[in-house]
Amino acid sequence: MVYGHVWPKRQSADAGSFLVEVFFTPPNTRAPFHVHEEVTVVVPLSGLFVENTLKTSIRGEPGVAIVETPESPHENIYSPLGGTNLRLRVSTELERLVSFEPRQQAGHVRAYEIARVMAEHMSDPDPLRLECAGLEILGFVNNGPEWVPRGRPAYLRDVVADLRANICPERGIAAIARNASVSPVRLVRSFRKAYGISLARFMRVLQLQRALSLLSDPALSISAVATEAGFSDQSHMTRAFAHTYGLTPAVLRRLRRENKTCIRISHSVSELRPLALN
Repeated sequence: MVYGHVWPKRQSADAGSFLVEVFFTPPNTRAPFHVHEEVTVVVPLSGLFVENTLKTSIRGEPGVAIVETPESPHENIYSPLGGTNLRLRVSTELERLVSFEPRQQAGHVRAYEIARVMAEHMSDPDPLRLECAGLEILGFVNNGPEWVPRGRPAYLRDVVADLRANICPERGIAAIARNASVSPVRLVRSFRKAYGISLARFMRVLQLQRALSLLSDPALSISAVATEAGFSDQSHMTRAFAHTYGLTPAVLRRLRRENKTCIRISHSVSELRPLALN
């Protein structure tokens, strides 16, 4: 279990393929038998609870992942520690593409690690990265952490080429997967296994690369650059630049004008370095 980390009481973010929720349940709380309207995947972050179904009892603690379907009634009884969980509420579209069955599995250390980073970013969520991270959790739950693709799937080449030609994060992972005739979960896991970084990180690098090119045009305002590069707004782009380069777009433009700096992003996917929530 994890102690000493302050989790948010309750936060949520729309991540395209699902709604991401982080919530704290007070000690000694009991939620009577109920069902959810959609498939939900719960990854405990701290504390302990017992989930009773009509057939079994499940320990909800870090390192466990729990799948709840609309056909699986259950109750939750929290210990004196209470507990904080990350929950993915799966969209109808994704539910049609991925098979879900009620289950509880231990040994999901990697799923817990991903969920923890997701929770730490909920105060300033990036829907694209949350969606990719959540899809990886679903991949661990459905296929196991040891699953690897046989070779490099041919559809990845087409996905990379399409994104290079038309980077548009608003399409979402589900739409990209649909165009490639593959499930979103298989797409994100295959991409990471093949290239060593996440699809979300690759898409963000393409956006940054596009923005760097556009910043060289003095006729374009920084807000216009953000729009053209596919960021939700100027502040979103500024945060991405500061996180990646340690400079804001405005400072970078000024330094470039003064011939004091030059930043280059590699065009080779294999050379890109993964970051947190990568």
